[in-house]
Amino acid sequence: MSDDLLEKLKYDEYLNWYSGEVGLPGAKKLNVSLSLDGCEDLGDLIHFTKGFLQTIAETDEQARRFAAEKLLRVCNDSWNEGEDITGPEFAERIALESLTTYPDHSAELYYDDGDLFWGHVIIVSIEEGPRFVDASIAG
Repeated sequence: MSDDLLEKLKYDEYLNWYSGEVGLPGAKKLNVSLSLDGCEDLGDLIHFTKGFLQTIAETDEQARRFAAEKLLRVCNDSWNEGEDITGPEFAERIALESLTTYPDHSAELYYDDGDLFWGHVIIVSIEEGPRFVDASIAG
C-alpha cells in the first residue's frame, strides 16, 4: 500500500495495521500507524490521517500543553528528584515520536518523555475534533 502523503506503509498482519515513517516539514519524520481494528473504510481512515497530519504541528503544541496540565503534578511529586519544573518546561522537554489513528477518528500521540518519567512513554489520547481526553505514562 502506498499514498502520496503517507509514503509507503507496510501491513502488519499480527497487529492488523499499516505503519511506516512519514516525512513532515523541516525534514522531520514521524512514525505513523493506522489501526484497522473495526475498520470498514480504509479510504476514510487514510483521509482522516492525512487531515490529521496537515495540522500536526498545531496539534502537537496543544497536546504537549495538555500533557503538562495532566501530568506535571505527578512528575514533580513522584518522579522528579530535583527542583520542580513548570508546565512550559514540561511541554518543551517532551518530543513527539509517533501517531496512531483509528477508524472512529480518534488518535494517540506518543511522546519521548524527555527523561521526566525515567524513560517511560507519554501517551496523549484524542477523540474526533480534536478533543484531548487523556494523558498517561506507559512502559
